[in-house]
Amino acid sequence: SFNKGNKVTTRLGNWQEEAALGEQTGFSRTADFKDKAFSLNAARTIVHSDRVDPKDYKSTARATYGKPGQVHESKPVRNVGPRQQRKLEEMKKIIQEEQA
Repeated sequence: SFNKGNKVTTRLGNWQEEAALGEQTGFSRTADFKDKAFSLNAARTIVHSDRVDPKDYKSTARATYGKPGQVHESKPVRNVGPRQQRKLEEMKKIIQEEQA
């Protein structure tokens, strides 16, 4: 049989992940069960090159949400809808015509 233990002769499945595991831990899949490293699966699979520590966890909602007034790229918050805005502009126009 091939690709058993540390003998890797054919690329199967997620071979990029296997290559990264082999490079970082010395085992591309799982260690021989007689080896001490067999029980170190947490360090082999959880500890990662781009790992985020639990204290730095941030949900997507928390990472992407911002109050509209505090986000510089956002449009200004309107207090009135488009119809109300049109009515206000019409009233301003009437007042300006009366004052002219």
